[in-house]
Amino acid sequence: RSGFAIVLGNPPWVRAERLPPATRRALAARFRWWRAPPSAGYGHLPDISVAFLERSLELARPGGAVALLLPSKLASSGYGETARAQLVREATVTYLHRVPDRQANAFGATTYPLAVVVKKDAPRPDHRVKLGFDGAERIRQRGLQAPGAWILVPDRTRDAMHRFLEAGTSLTRIAPPSLGVKTGADRLFVGTTRASHGPTTLVGLDGGEHEIE
Repeated sequence: RSGFAIVLGNPPWVRAERLPPATRRALAARFRWWRAPPSAGYGHLPDISVAFLERSLELARPGGAVALLLPSKLASSGYGETARAQLVREATVTYLHRVPDRQANAFGATTYPLAVVVKKDAPRPDHRVKLGFDGAERIRQRGLQAPGAWILVPDRTRDAMHRFLEAGTSLTRIAPPSLGVKTGADRLFVGTTRASHGPTTLVGLDGGEHEIE
């Protein structure tokens, strides 16, 4: 059979706004999953990981495995909706594991990775996805077919959240959030905890130290 038995990858973490317009147009023409959400906003710039995910599945042979480290926002962003919908229809999702912050620090950058492991095979109706690698909770894959973000929590919790959302009008419909001033200067907003003293914490930020209550 053509294709690879295993495809492993850690796609480059590139800010969507740094991709040249010509590159974004080429990606949209080449990949089915590289699609903007129907609503306007910053979500119209898909992350390059979407293209890597689709291409990895193309390269895997039938029954082969794909294992990638992807941005966690792929599970919830508007631009990832097409990729999420196609993935759960076309492949058996084995693991969806949010990498803890203490492990993500090894990347040397501000990242929030999601480890995704799938089998290139149509899922069984009763297939369950593991939310980790160490005997973690399992959830129904068919439960991930609903439109919107993936809610990666146990089935009972997710079902309760869906009932709660269906019982009223969400704040997003009443006053949808919009992106204001944006900057890529992560050093101004992302710090490291140096020490904690009772109600205050010493945080290292932008080359200095600041005490926050």
